[in-house]
Amino acid sequence: MSQGRLLLQQRASSKITFPSVWTNTCCSHQLIGFEPTEVDGPDDVASGAVPGAKRAAVRKLKHELGIEPAELPLDSFKYLTRLHYWAADTVTHGPR
Repeated sequence: MSQGRLLLQQRASSKITFPSVWTNTCCSHQLIGFEPTEVDGPDDVASGAVPGAKRAAVRKLKHELGIEPAELPLDSFKYLTRLHYWAADTVTHGPR
């Protein structure tokens, strides 16, 4: 991050959603039911603390890139913003 770079990946052509699309490398994708929780409350979001999102990011970095959680202290993550998005692809939603 100190060099202002972002790692992108091209999704496999065999993926069900968004095949062959270039995208960010990993998302946090918070899930309900984990302890400690991955779901942040309004105060966590307002303050930028977002410990749940950070825990989810650690989980997903292990899943997506094989990076061990011990290598990813929560205080090394910087919260930038919260995004809500919706996107359609031709595989899931048909051609435009």
